[in-house]
Amino acid sequence: MAGAGRVGARPPAAHLKWRNRGYAVGENHVLTRNGFWVRQTKIVPYYRVQTVVSSSTVFQRRRRLATVTIDTAGARSLVGNDAKAVDVDDATATRLREEIAASLYTALRRRRHDAGRHGRHGGRRQSSGEPAAGE
Repeated sequence: MAGAGRVGARPPAAHLKWRNRGYAVGENHVLTRNGFWVRQTKIVPYYRVQTVVSSSTVFQRRRRLATVTIDTAGARSLVGNDAKAVDVDDATATRLREEIAASLYTALRRRRHDAGRHGRHGGRRQSSGEPAAGE
């Protein structure tokens, strides 16, 4: 009878840590949430994304799970503090990786278009119709 109590028991902190994990894909950003004792929510605008990588530990592979890491430029990336969607199934990891990469390119095109519309080209464009000196 003593063994029966241990079979159904599970560490409550591990369950709550898993339960508090999540991600959301927005129009302009991706959001990740991890942790139980120290919960971290990270919001990453698509134009800040450098790479999107999925990986699996030995334990995740046994359950067909993966972690999607959204790498950004900055000092936090150097210490492994990137936004991560942890323990998502393999198919979701692949879809998420492709969706974030596609959203990155869309965000970059939109920023380039907006910068051109507002004349932010480092002085290369003339504001009047007159040619630049030397032309």
